[in-house]
Amino acid sequence: MLDNLQYLILVTLSFLLFVAAVWGLVDALRYPDDSYRAAGKQSRILWAALLGAATLVSFLLLGGGIMSLFGIASVVVVLLYFVDVKPRLEQSGGRGRRAPASSPAAGDRRPMRAVLQRASRASVTVDGTVVSSFDRQGIVALVGVTHDDGPTEAETIARKIAEPAHPR
Repeated sequence: MLDNLQYLILVTLSFLLFVAAVWGLVDALRYPDDSYRAAGKQSRILWAALLGAATLVSFLLLGGGIMSLFGIASVVVVLLYFVDVKPRLEQSGGRGRRAPASSPAAGDRRPMRAVLQRASRASVTVDGTVVSSFDRQGIVALVGVTHDDGPTEAETIARKIAEPAHPR
């Protein structure tokens, strides 16, 4: 009876390790390599390889062999990813452009945004009065600002508008 219970516990732990390893692997692959550098962690490729190996080992040990040397190493890799690496990746900016668009939680800071569009003519009207316009080739900038944005954010966005990353 006790042997059956022990076997059931080991099989359950092996299954949980496999699920956590697959989850960790998929999650690690969703972060761009820049996030790993920004977090001060090893590269995305290394973590994908480690978690891939942990996934493979945990799959092979689904029969309850989690207490082997390879099983324990897999547990260490998966725990290290979820306890140390993943929180640092989230602190350092998350998944970058791949993150789903959602409203920020209280205290979260989203960067100021700007959209540039070439135009042959444009005007800005405030309360029925044209305050600015042009009638020849130019660029229209739509800038999103919030009450929390200050001079540092304004300087950064102005520099990005003046020197776009992909000029044409």
